[in-house]
Amino acid sequence: MTPFFDHLRRKVESGARISETEALELFASTDLLAIGELAALANQRQNDDRVFFNVNRHINYTNICVNRCTFCAFSRGVEDEGCYTLTLNEILHKAAEASAGGATELHMVGGLHPSLPFDFYLEMLATLRADNPKLHLKAFTAVEIDYFSALTGLSPGEVLAELKRAGLGSMPGGGPKSSAKRCGSGSARRRSPASAGWRSSKPRTARG
Repeated sequence: MTPFFDHLRRKVESGARISETEALELFASTDLLAIGELAALANQRQNDDRVFFNVNRHINYTNICVNRCTFCAFSRGVEDEGCYTLTLNEILHKAAEASAGGATELHMVGGLHPSLPFDFYLEMLATLRADNPKLHLKAFTAVEIDYFSALTGLSPGEVLAELKRAGLGSMPGGGPKSSAKRCGSGSARRRSPASAGWRSSKPRTARG
């Protein structure tokens, strides 16, 4: 380990918090092995040998998408064979199955549907929360938040506030990579126009 990581290791072992400057330097580091070792040490101090997990059910409510990302085998156009959009009752049925099977979380993502209104997603969350109050609702990639922002004229932060009021508990980690400039060339023939907005909003709802 470098002197910097040796210093941080001593802090972790003693239970001291790292400073903001140290956190920024850690964030900028490319030494993933050293970071992983410190993370494992901090985890063991906090949790000993206990391991935590959840049981989730994936629900993809639609595969119809206005984007055409070259790496995606999931999306379909509205006229394509195999396209689908689940009804609210179908989504509720899947959620009930998940709950009966011991799931603790629903993981819900989908395509950027060209005609579903934002109210559809709010109603989906609110109804799921009312029917399954013990299920954590993790939903919508950052690209979807982008799309909802463009769809409604609301800022990404306002979109997230509406979704959280309806029942959103957290967001999954996928999606923002397709908005990055270095990944953009050729990755999508069409993409949502608000590609920069998610960056300031996502960390408030994502959980590790």
